[in-house]
Amino acid sequence: MKYKDFSEEQVQQLQQWASEIQSVGELQTKINASFNTHLTYLEVRFLLDDLQLELKKKEVKNDEKPEASNATTDIPPHDGVQIQVDPVTRPGMIFNGN
Repeated sequence: MKYKDFSEEQVQQLQQWASEIQSVGELQTKINASFNTHLTYLEVRFLLDDLQLELKKKEVKNDEKPEASNATTDIPPHDGVQIQVDPVTRPGMIFNGN
């Protein structure tokens, strides 16, 4: 289903919902229930792109922002775990090993 299949009123409703809803899945559910249709997740994504609509951005509070950290400091030490990187790298791989 393309955006041309929707009436002008339905397109206006989609614009309003897109400004209020944060996820494609929520919008898909609302469209399917309200317009008595069945659009897949991907079709809704294409519909948003065709209509040049953006979903509401999730608000991140200052105290919820993730801090940059060094990944190696977050990994707890494990006794008995060994990592071995092969000296010859397979084609298409960054590295390989056991």
